Formats: sequence, C-alpha cells, structure tokens
Amino acid sequence: ISVGDYPVDHHHKKNPAAPQHLDFYPVPSFNIPLGALIPVSFTGIIIAEKGISASNIVNGASRLQPCVLLTGQAAGTLAALCIQQKKQAAEVKVRDVQQQLLNSNAYIMSYVDVTPASVHFQSIQRLGATGILKGKPEPYKWENRTWFYPDSFVNTQLFIADFKPFAHLEICCNEQLTIENASQVLMVAGKKINPKNRLFNFEDGNKLNEQLKINWAKWGLQNFDTNRKITRAELAVLLDKTIDPFQWMQVTHSGKFVLSK
Repeated sequence: ISVGDYPVDHHHKKNPAAPQHLDFYPVPSFNIPLGALIPVSFTGIIIAEKGISASNIVNGASRLQPCVLLTGQAAGTLAALCIQQKKQAAEVKVRDVQQQLLNSNAYIMSYVDVTPASVHFQSIQRLGATGILKGKPEPYKWENRTWFYPDSFVNTQLFIADFKPFAHLEICCNEQLTIENASQVLMVAGKKINPKNRLFNFEDGNKLNEQLKINWAKWGLQNFDTNRKITRAELAVLLDKTIDPFQWMQVTHSGKFVLSK
C-alpha cells in the first residue's frame, strides 16, 4: 500500500558501544504491506509513521519521509474505508485500499519508469500487485529502484511461470509472446471466470480477437496485429481489461495471495 526507495540507513558506528562490524547489503525499492499498519490484538486503531510493524533493520529504510508520507496516506485511506464500509481495519480488503490509492495517483508498486502521467499507470500497477510481469529491482546509490520496462517484449517462459497461479499454460515455439499468444492465454484463463461475470467471448478465438481489436484503441493501445510481439505494457492492459487478475487474485493482510472463486 506504499513504497520506499531508501537503503537501510543505521548510524550505529557513531556509537562506540555498538557493534562496529555491521554492514548492510544494498536493497532495491520495496513495498509496505497493509498488515504492517494494523495491530493484531487491538481494534479501532491504525498505525502510521515510525510505529508500523517493522524490524529495527527495516526501520532503517522505511522511516524516511517519502515512505512515511505514502504510508500515512494509506492509513488515512484505510480509515475512510472503515467508516464507509462499517468495518474494522482488519476486515477491509487490501484490494479496496490499493484501488483507492491508485485513484489518487499513489504508487503501490515502485516502478520508476511508469509514472502516474502514463495512461496505463493503473493497469501496470494492478498487474504488478498480482505477481504477474514482475519488475526488475536495482539497488542504486541512495535512490534504489525497480524497473517495469513497459516497452520491452514479454519473455514467454517467465510469463508462464508468473501466470501459473491462475492457469497452466502451454505456449511453445515463441521465445517472446505475441498478441495471438496473449489471446490464447485469455481463452484458457477466461474460462475459469464465472460466466455471468464474463465481458468477452473466451470460447471462440476469432470472436475474441474481434472484440480485442474493437477495444484496443479504446484502451490507449495501437497497431492491433495478432502476429506481432506484444509489449509488457500492452499485456498488462490486456489482462487488466479482460480477466482482471487484480480482483481475481486477492491478497490477505499478511501478504498471501488467494484466488477468488
């Protein structure tokens, strides 16, 4: 529900009584889970600032102001949802909080190369939050970061591995995913969605491609050609707009993924 990019920053060497041999490995940018803001043994309270549940090591990175500000925004969003839904904090869905934050142009995934100015910002953030199309983390000086590479093509085998919690895929021959391959993915995964919730024809490949072609430009995409390779941004938008893995793959307050029925 928030992100940070600061390295572990402890000042223990300034204290002669503290162990002087401690060094900390570089870290990439990171996420703060919603569960870190919710006490286990108390209700009616949401934690923010430096009081969130974190080890003293993690606190060396999560205590910095940008991360604290985003965590505070998430705490306020959670509090508002508690009132609206008449629920305790532990009962509010993580996805509800995340979507409200995205509506405010807040980051839930720390992709440095996809900003809120992008028309595909929300789709890419949502896909990232499902574990599909993982970003590449990079420890970098005092500004650690994670890259999404929106214009890069999709490695087929990595995608199959990432998509395994949703459906078993058998895609061969192409090292990089094509739009036709992506359509085939939709037909496999889409059939698992309750028929009354389906907005697309996942039974007939030709009809599905016709629907995708009609919506392609509406989604802010260009050049619908089933034979060409699909970019990571295009695939994120395609999955988000058709089978909606963000809602399909719910996440608990402890960070575990749970498939919705």
